[in-house]
Parts: sequence; structure tokens; C-alpha cells
Amino acid sequence: MKKRLMISLFAGVLMAAMLPGVASADKPDSFKDRFGPETFHDEFLTEECGVDVYTTVQGMVQGRFFGEDGKGVLFVNNVNIKLVARAGDNTFNFHDVGSDLIQQGPDGSMTLLVTGQVPFGFKGVEKTDANTWEVIKEPNRTVDTTEACRVLTS
Repeated sequence: MKKRLMISLFAGVLMAAMLPGVASADKPDSFKDRFGPETFHDEFLTEECGVDVYTTVQGMVQGRFFGEDGKGVLFVNNVNIKLVARAGDNTFNFHDVGSDLIQQGPDGSMTLLVTGQVPFGFKGVEKTDANTWEVIKEPNRTVDTTEACRVLTS
């Protein structure tokens, strides 16, 4: 769970943002998706913590597509997801919150900025080349599973 739960959305969004007719210059096209609660066997935390972990996820993702003039901000994604991990009677609450955007530079380069709090990833800003997925700027603060595993195995 080192990237946003919805990171797969970006590949589709990136392609959609480059298609004609996706957005108008007047008002951005947008979507809002509320989901959950849904519970799944959390293979990542199970492996990290050494106990069976089930995580419940519930939240909202809201996106806006902007102008198709080929420059500037193409897409903004706001994420607000609440997660509750459970192992036996132990629970650990955490959140995936922030704003992500795809922007195109005057030279045609595409950049993905992931900002906020990414569970077991980082707090801050990560800047990625959206064409190659190479990380250009690492966030200053990383967040690992130490506290979650301490709580879930106590």
C-alpha cells in the first residue's frame, strides 16, 4: 500500500486528459465517487506484521478534468479515504488524504504531483514524471508500518 489506493486511476486519467473533448475551457468536467465500507484481507499488512489483517476502506475520490489546450493543469484528484485495519481484537486507524494533479509543461512533459498523506508511504509531496513514472522529487517524511504493526500485534 505504498502508493495511493487509487494510483491505477492515474494511468486512465492521464490518457483521458489527453483525448479531445474530455473537458472544455469554460468549466472542468468532474466526477465524485463515494465508496465503502468494504473489507478485504490486507496482504500487505499481514506480511509486514506477521498476523492476519483485515482492512475496511471507506471514502471519497473527486476528480476534475481541465482544458485541453495541452498545457498547465490537466487533472486534479482529491482523495479522502478512511481505513481501519483489524487483527483479532486490535484495530489501527489511518487515512489516505490529499490532492494529486497531472500537469503538462510547455515542452509537452507530463508531471504527477501526489500530495498529502499516503498510508505507509509518505507525508508531503512526491513529484513523478508521468511519462516514465520516474520519481523526480522524493517526499521529506516517510511513514512505515512500525506503529501499525505494534498496535495490531499487541
